[in-house]
Amino acid sequence: MSKLGEQINDILSPGKDDDFPGSNLLTIPGVGPKTVAAVLSAVGSGARSFATCKHFIGYIGFFPQIYESGETRRDNRLSNRGPKYLRWALYVAAVACLRHNAELKNLYQKKRSQGKAPKQALICVAKKLGHLMFSMLKSGEAYRPQRVFIYS
Repeated sequence: MSKLGEQINDILSPGKDDDFPGSNLLTIPGVGPKTVAAVLSAVGSGARSFATCKHFIGYIGFFPQIYESGETRRDNRLSNRGPKYLRWALYVAAVACLRHNAELKNLYQKKRSQGKAPKQALICVAKKLGHLMFSMLKSGEAYRPQRVFIYS
């Protein structure tokens, strides 16, 4: 493991010290220390870098890039804006959440049943994970799925 990876694990290890900024993000099933480190590096400890979550998601680049010129229309693709490492970290965390987080797995299955491709549904899960992490950093609360997901 690299020296940077060892330092990240040392600072963000769950058993060591629960007082570090963003410790509540580790309560999300499927989110590990490296994902938390990537989000904290972009957002900051109190999520004061962005006014709203919409600005944060826009900064990451989780929005479609529309290409239209006259009568020419191409398929919309994911934007290349923002830090690639953060998109990658949230995407990998979304894959892990499919195994460990029932609520986000249900969101993935819902998007698949709506006709989305597997990668498109994963991007939806990653975007939702970004929303969750941003709001948890703002509030300082631990992960509570009943607050976010509506059960019928």
